[in-house]
Amino acid sequence: MDDVADVDAVAIELTDDERYFMGWALGHWGGAASDAPLPVGLVGVSDWEEFDALTDRLATAVKAGEPLSDLDWARALLLTEISFGSDLIGAGVEFEMACRFADRDGLTLLRSLQRKIASRRRAALLFPGAARPSRS
Repeated sequence: MDDVADVDAVAIELTDDERYFMGWALGHWGGAASDAPLPVGLVGVSDWEEFDALTDRLATAVKAGEPLSDLDWARALLLTEISFGSDLIGAGVEFEMACRFADRDGLTLLRSLQRKIASRRRAALLFPGAARPSRS
């Protein structure tokens, strides 16, 4: 699943609330978002069985504060963003109903996670060769 060039684990210091929120969002792929029509290839897996194994692995690692590869951090953040924010292909409005955080708190946590995890380099690992051509 991971590229050979992206096997080095990276520790990102997350707060307890950030770990809980991200773990909750990833867990929704087996719950409220489990029937969402998601192109699983988006995160580099070929079928739903691999997707379920990936989201379980990511949620477990995040909750435990374990380091992940840069590619896995990108996957975890993207899936958290979709799970929390999208009612079309994520948990969306159902997210808040069972989570200990209200939407406004969730948005604050999401922004904090984005500041810590998001980068163009990580996005490029998630979507290799998909960068917009430079404009001349």
